[in-house]
Parts: sequence; C-alpha cells; structure tokens
Amino acid sequence: MTVDRLLRTLDQPRRLIWAAFGAIVAAGWATLLAADPMAHDLWRSLCGPAHAASGFHMAMWVAMVFAMMLPSAAPMISTYMDIAEAARRKAIPVAAPAVLVAGYLVVWLGFSVAAGVLQARIDVPQIPGATGVLLLVAGLWQFAPLKHACLTRCRTPMPYFLSHWSERAGDVFRIGLRQGLDCLGCCGALMMLMFAAGAMNLLWMAALGLVMILEKTMARPQRLVQMVGAALVLLGLAQLGLEFFA
Repeated sequence: MTVDRLLRTLDQPRRLIWAAFGAIVAAGWATLLAADPMAHDLWRSLCGPAHAASGFHMAMWVAMVFAMMLPSAAPMISTYMDIAEAARRKAIPVAAPAVLVAGYLVVWLGFSVAAGVLQARIDVPQIPGATGVLLLVAGLWQFAPLKHACLTRCRTPMPYFLSHWSERAGDVFRIGLRQGLDCLGCCGALMMLMFAAGAMNLLWMAALGLVMILEKTMARPQRLVQMVGAALVLLGLAQLGLEFFA
C-alpha cells in the first residue's frame, strides 16, 4: 500500500472508528493476558523487575488512547485533509496529515506515560474517597468554561487551521500539538475516570469513548455534556456517601 493510498484510507472517519474497535478487541486480549502469570514474566524480562509494573500499565494506557481518542480525532483529521486536498489541487505544497496526527498523539502518549507510571504506584480505588472525588471532578469539569472552549475548538478546527496554515512540517506538527492539548482539555477529566474504573475496563472504555465521540460530532452536544456532568456528580456524591456515611 502506497503512502498516498494509506492517507486516503485515513481520511475516512468510519475506517478510523473501525480500527479503534479493533484496538478495543486487542485491549481485551491484553486484559486476558494480564491474568496470566506468563504475561508478568514477559514484562519483567522486557522492562526489568523494577520497571515491570510501570511498563505494563503504560502499555495499557497507550492501548486505551488509541482505542478511545483516535475515533474522536477523526473529524479533525478529515478537516485537515479536506484543506490539504484543496491546496494540492491548486499546486500548493502541504505537509502530510500524518505529521498532524503525530503532534496530536504526542500529547496523549505523554498523558499515557504519566498515567501508567501513576497507576503503577497508586491503587486509586483502594484510597478512601478517591473514586468519589474523581467522579465529582469529572462531572464538574463538564460545566467548566475551559471544557466548553476546548470542545468548541475540537468541534470546529477549520478556523484554526486556516489562520495557522503552513506548508512546513514543523508548523503542522505544532498545530497537531495544539489540537491534542484542546482534546486533552476537553476529554482529559473523563479519561481520568479510568483510574477509578480500572485500566482496560472495556465497559467504561466503550461508554466514555462513545460520550467523547458524540460530544465532538453531535449537532448540539450541550445537553449531552450537561447530562453526563450531572450523572457523574450524582455518582460521585453517592459513592462518597456510601464510603463515609453508610
């Protein structure tokens, strides 16, 4: 498959979504392997005994990022490719969309590394009140002005692309970084819920992934954003109530 054909394939958001579903299936196999003592021996041999836990958790978080965040990035990637195709028709040089995606993924891979290291050292569900606090923070963040500003930029990247357009790969990489940071501001709090749910919890992965896709693709997502926020706040209060007042 040539590079141009591969890029045309990536221009189809539906294909990205199906690829992400494949990543979820692969993550399910990783979960099964995690229950096998041989998997822990493999990680010890690859990372060394001192870093086996961190390496394993980082790999799981990277798998979740590919499974959950690439589908939500499909509209942004498609928008860039539409502009790039129009530029090519006018014989204007353009950077490959893969450069944009690389910048976007750098942000989320950095998040994955940090999350994996943290989870290897802290068992969040075992800390009294931690799960309830995470639910409350994620729910309240749904109503935060910064969340809505980041979501707006994620939903409509065209103005930013046009105002910062460049044919240089370094500039496009920085555009991808900015898009990744906006996506992190929009979805990072929801991703943090995986600390409470447990990395590789497929049910929570599917639910949160669907919410993030709908927030970025629905014509009017405000009601969904608010409903998810209210539900998470109620779940957080209920969890805290069960832990401290039951």
